[in-house]
Amino acid sequence: MTDDPITAAIAEARECARWRGGGDHSLVARLLTTLADECERLLSERDTAHQRIESLERELAEAKEHERKMREANAGGFIQIVFDGPPGHESGRFVEVENPARESIGIGQWVERDDGLWALELPLLLEARRA
Repeated sequence: MTDDPITAAIAEARECARWRGGGDHSLVARLLTTLADECERLLSERDTAHQRIESLERELAEAKEHERKMREANAGGFIQIVFDGPPGHESGRFVEVENPARESIGIGQWVERDDGLWALELPLLLEARRA
C-alpha cells in the first residue's frame, strides 16, 4: 500500500475495473480504467512541474549568489583591469579584472570587433566618475 492517496485511488480503480470486467459491468470497468489512466497522466505532469519548479529555484538561487558576489566586488566602488606591464609602445598584456580586494571577478566578455580588434565589453554597473 502507498501513502499517496492519488496513487492508492488509481490502484483501487484498476482493481475495481478487473473485478467488474465482465457482463453488464464492462462500461464501469472501462470508465474506471480511463479514470486511472487519466490520473496517472496528471500525476506525471505534476511530477514534471515539480521538477521544473525545483530547477527554476536552483537557477534563481545561483542568480542571487552571482548578484551578491557582484555587489561585493563593487563594494569598494571600482574595479581594476590588470595588465602585466605599463602602457607604452609595447604595452603589457591583459591579466584579469579584479575587485578592490584583488580577487578575480567574472565580469564582461571578450568580443571580436569588425575592425579586427578585440574588446572586453563590461556592463555598466557603476556610475561614471568624472576625471
